[in-house]
Parts: sequence; C-alpha cells; structure tokens
Amino acid sequence: MRRNQATQVIFTDQLDEPSMETRVARIESDVAHIKSDILNVQLDVRELRGDMKAANEAIADLRTEVVAIRSDIGSLRNEMKAGDDGLRAEMAILRAETQSDTAKLRKDLEMSVTTLRSSIRASVLANTVSQLLIAGTILGVVGHALKWF
Repeated sequence: MRRNQATQVIFTDQLDEPSMETRVARIESDVAHIKSDILNVQLDVRELRGDMKAANEAIADLRTEVVAIRSDIGSLRNEMKAGDDGLRAEMAILRAETQSDTAKLRKDLEMSVTTLRSSIRASVLANTVSQLLIAGTILGVVGHALKWF
C-alpha cells in the first residue's frame, strides 16, 4: 500500500453488526409478533367485557336480593317488637294476677291459722276440762273409798 492511496476505513463495530436487510427483517418479524399479541389481547378484552357484563348483572341481582332480605329483616324485627310488647303485657298481667292470688292465699292462710289456733285453744281447753273432771271423779272415788268425806 502506498501512502497516498485512498483507503476506506472500516470501524470494528460495523464488522460485528448485522446488515440492514437483516435488521429490517427482524423488526418486521417483531412487528408481526406484536400485532398477533395485540389481537390476542383484544380477544381477551372482549371475553372480559362479556364476563364483566355477566358479573355486573349478577351483582345487580344480588343487590336486589339484599334489598329484599333487608326488607324482610325489618318486617321480622317489627313483628318481634310487637310480639315482645305483647309478651311484656302478658307478663305484667300474669305478675299482677300472681300478686293478687298470693295476697288472697296469704289472707286465706292467715284466716286458716287463726281458725286453727282457735280450734287448738278450744281443744286444749276441752282437754283440760275433761282432765280436771276425770281428776275430780277419781278424787271423789278415792275420797269415798278412804272416807275423806
């Protein structure tokens, strides 16, 4: 080589790089893959939209059922309160009747105890009188036998 002869300079990084056609082909291949991936994503999104629509309808039905259940719970609560109030009224009546019956029983018992005491006193008195009569009779018999009078 001569010194004054022109030479084309080739850089080392240009030697390792693939050619322009190879790079374009690779980009075209990547673009084709991207397009197919986008189509797959679009199909998946369409399926998800259908599933989301079904889920939204199910949620709406569920909300309707929840509202109905809450209404039923409210009516049951009102029924329970009414029943509770009725039960409380019946219990108050029964309590008053029980107190009245207890007072009557107490009066009857007091009268029975008083009658029993009177009867016992009368029996004790009759028993005492009969014992005194028997004792007097025995003393009279013994007194006649012993000639005390």
